[in-house]
Amino acid sequence: MSRENAIKVSVCDAESSGYHFKSSSDNTSFVITSKHGLCHKTDVCEQYQNNDTDSCKECNVELNIEEIEFTTYENNKLTPIKVYSFKNKDMVITSVEEVARNTIKIGKVADGDYTIYGYKKNNTAVSRVILDKAVIECGVCFFNIYSNSISELVEKSDSYYGISGSLVVKNSIAGECTAVSVITNNESDNDLSGELLFDIDFSILNDYFSCSVFRIPLMTSNIDEEFKSKFNLLSSVNINHKVKLNGLIPRNKGIPRFNLSSIVDSLFSNFDVVLGKSVVHRNLFLMSAINIIKNKRSLDPVSKLLSSKVVESFLHAPHIYSTCIEDSNYHHMHYSVSKTGEIEFLVSNFTGYGDISETINQTLGQIINDINTYSLNSSLITERAFLDKKYSEDECEDIYNILFGNVDKEIKSISIVHTISLDRLNITKDCNMNECINNIINLAADNIPKNYLDFLDYGITVNVFVIPVNKDNELYDLMEKLINEC
Repeated sequence: MSRENAIKVSVCDAESSGYHFKSSSDNTSFVITSKHGLCHKTDVCEQYQNNDTDSCKECNVELNIEEIEFTTYENNKLTPIKVYSFKNKDMVITSVEEVARNTIKIGKVADGDYTIYGYKKNNTAVSRVILDKAVIECGVCFFNIYSNSISELVEKSDSYYGISGSLVVKNSIAGECTAVSVITNNESDNDLSGELLFDIDFSILNDYFSCSVFRIPLMTSNIDEEFKSKFNLLSSVNINHKVKLNGLIPRNKGIPRFNLSSIVDSLFSNFDVVLGKSVVHRNLFLMSAINIIKNKRSLDPVSKLLSSKVVESFLHAPHIYSTCIEDSNYHHMHYSVSKTGEIEFLVSNFTGYGDISETINQTLGQIINDINTYSLNSSLITERAFLDKKYSEDECEDIYNILFGNVDKEIKSISIVHTISLDRLNITKDCNMNECINNIINLAADNIPKNYLDFLDYGITVNVFVIPVNKDNELYDLMEKLINEC
């Protein structure tokens, strides 16, 4: 990041700052800034005039492109095309015709110094401001203006008007900056505050502009979002703040109830990175996964594959590795990113087709009993995390920096997937299936042993996903047919 990326924003008589950057996937270019910085109604907005800073987050006023003026460091004008206004954030992104030079990588807030380049009110020169001591409170990040001069604090509030909309970055490598926030408020004393970038919904943003707006760290950008759309969420039962049972109904109807072909088609994508063995050649790697499906039917590899895919898509928790299919303690390892940017690890597994209460309790009990054996395993990362088969070199570098870095490798979340075979339940054609499934889920929730729930108070959360299928081994049979037809 440099002064050249800083943008002076002018709307009516108001001034603020912004940052000019381009998409990580093409030359589509943007200016990111605060929402109130582009608003043409701030002079008549009673809430804004009364310094109600939260009002801009919820505001859905239609921003007028005709009123917006972007001026670059070299005094050139940028041409706005369309605006994306974030919900629940005082932040907007505007696409512009002029191509920027640099991309943005999204990062999480951590200790250290940060930099912003912006235009103070009535100034035509770019100001560089060093920030430190970042603190996140209620989803907003507060930064201290790094200063050794106590006297500067007296005049700070007036002198920093116009800095709103500046991008907060923590480093710059090869023309790409890592951004953590957009300044939105001039706080009291020596603070500036801003909106976090790490917790925005990147998929909606990318769809709106038809490109990858930011470079997203790690592998969250590679989650198969379409897989989630193959199910309808029937219900979610919260037993307490630690346990949730989720009923998922396959979306496509068939005989007698569902058509699971599209689900199996999605499972086929990258199934080798879950089931495959470590080999030198890619073709042999794929063949090893196919052999497991064809020769290890008794271990139900397709249902285990389903559990990984469901947890990855519904919890937005990318799959890292799976243990060997023959492992008595078989499980998948995932990670998720909290709204504050913290990395958390979770394990997932498949319970079976039988009585839901019995199988879920048995699996949950086994996982609780062996919880300390599920910590992130460096040797398994090396042997079983086939990340280079699925992700780019840059993404793999990000992932390994996290996995082998100084992070808490303790497991704090468990996810299990259970399928209900409808042919076991004798559900008639005229029966309300959704109501029946809901009753089964509620009964299972009531039957989870109290000592299991008490154990979870040590800091473990549990997600259970219940999915009805037509019959036992249906997913396996469809996958085997798909492989035989290849």
